[in-house]
Amino acid sequence: MNGFLAWLGMREYQLVGQLPIQGDAQPELTRNEFRILYYFFMNSGKVIGKEELLEKLWNDRFYLDENVLMVNMTRLKHKLREIGITHLLENIRGKGWKL
Repeated sequence: MNGFLAWLGMREYQLVGQLPIQGDAQPELTRNEFRILYYFFMNSGKVIGKEELLEKLWNDRFYLDENVLMVNMTRLKHKLREIGITHLLENIRGKGWKL
């Protein structure tokens, strides 16, 4: 996963290395945050639940506490907000999130 460019609606999003780029702002993401964001881009429009993320990204939905996922999601959303990306990940109550 070196990087990619994606269009969602009328906006362009670029991920290079572990950096989402929005104009000149480039917050650095942790490996887990980047993997989460990449997975959402690869499954754009699909509602993705906690269990699926834990299974696909950590290969173990039973061993890891879902708090690990929630901390990573919170940090990712905060970093995206810092560069003006506020509505990229939509929370679908009771089901998960979608891009």
